Amino acid sequence: RMWRSPTFDAVLGGDFADGLLMPFLSLSEISKLESSHRYARRVLLSGSSWTMCACRELLPRFVMECPSAALRGSREDLRGLVSSLRTAKTALGSPPIVVSGLGMGQRLSAAVNRARTSAARHLAAGGSFAEVVVTTFRFPSATSDSAASRAPDSDIIISSRAAVAVGGVQQVWELKLAWQAGSMHLGARPRRRAAQPAPVTDDADEPPFVVDVHSVSDHLMLRLLDVPMQAHLGWVKGKGLCSVPFSRAGAMDALAAGLTCVLLLRDAKSVKLSSQSAFGVDAMNLDAPRRAW
Repeated sequence: RMWRSPTFDAVLGGDFADGLLMPFLSLSEISKLESSHRYARRVLLSGSSWTMCACRELLPRFVMECPSAALRGSREDLRGLVSSLRTAKTALGSPPIVVSGLGMGQRLSAAVNRARTSAARHLAAGGSFAEVVVTTFRFPSATSDSAASRAPDSDIIISSRAAVAVGGVQQVWELKLAWQAGSMHLGARPRRRAAQPAPVTDDADEPPFVVDVHSVSDHLMLRLLDVPMQAHLGWVKGKGLCSVPFSRAGAMDALAAGLTCVLLLRDAKSVKLSSQSAFGVDAMNLDAPRRAW
């Protein structure tokens, strides 16, 4: 039986347990420690290590990279986070999604739940497929130092690729974001094998699928709706919102670190597209982005 003592306080109290002991224990080991003594339970509940441990074991496609204070929360908060993100799909071949704190995790969870609700409505309305994907678009050339020197109305900053399976596993498409003049554009192209023909659709004017984009970031708010994706469209400026709530330099740093987004991909047959949504590329120089592919 474990009793409270100065040694016990030194081992479980303060930052020692959170930083050097608990992160290396499994959930089952932490459960045994918690049940050993009421003081151990109080220390564990007041710390953040059990949250990090639970996320490490239950959310393998996500990684918590943040100060321990940013992970403190109730078990009800963690339960809601895990139930939403545990089954979330991520882009094909992508590294784990970095979550910088319990607050970001909760916002990401809420965005995933909203996208799933929209996907369910789409399928109920007769849609053939609807997929929710979490990914991070990184913009290597976006930095706060370059924000002042760039010509904001002409320079184009292009993100990394996110590979997604459209319509189950029928076709893999690569998506990219492009930032220009305070606006965000979305581009896509199918990933084909050497001898694979181009996809054939019943209607040449109908896009194979449409995308909603919802960013989870403190520095850049992005909400794009019903963006039509076709290989020949190039970069498309979808209808929605792209806003920098704070400084442009902060937004550039956030883009360089990675913009985490929730994507909703679905077929376009039951989606009423805006007549202008496919023509938002007119204001953008497409030559440089096309070469970047």
